[in-house]
Amino acid sequence: MGLALTFVGWIANVVGTVFRGVAADRFPWGNMYEFTVTTIAFIVAVFLVLAVRNRMRWLGLAKAGHYDWALTVLAAIQNQDDPRVLNYTGYSHRKAGRLETGIAYYQKALAINPNFNLAREYLGEGYVAAGMIEEAKIQLAEIAARCGTTCEEYNDLKKVIETAIN
Repeated sequence: MGLALTFVGWIANVVGTVFRGVAADRFPWGNMYEFTVTTIAFIVAVFLVLAVRNRMRWLGLAKAGHYDWALTVLAAIQNQDDPRVLNYTGYSHRKAGRLETGIAYYQKALAINPNFNLAREYLGEGYVAAGMIEEAKIQLAEIAARCGTTCEEYNDLKKVIETAIN
């Protein structure tokens, strides 16, 4: 439903942008308002394409804190062995307070794709939440070996570990 409402909002944005351009008799980038509205239409279009193409409709639920709803949607996905599905299933369980279950899903995702750094980051965060700092540091080292120390996953997990230590 959220994706459908996003699509409806995007259509309204595009229609408004087109009418604004027709009324002004020029491409609607003449001022900051027009530029911002047009840019937002483009950004939302990219989001919608990626969400539908990658079948990631459930991502918004998990990130918005609706973990049990996200789990319901994730359970309906046909390919339950997709590392992304396993990762966000683990994320939803972990954030809902079921650390052991979440960690098990991250481990399943990594068994399928050992180079899935986001799953490594979330696994490390789960270890930190469970008080297993050394295991989290192992995941941090694994991420560093795969993408270096400048990638987002490395920096995010490093920050979580440092916060837990201090």
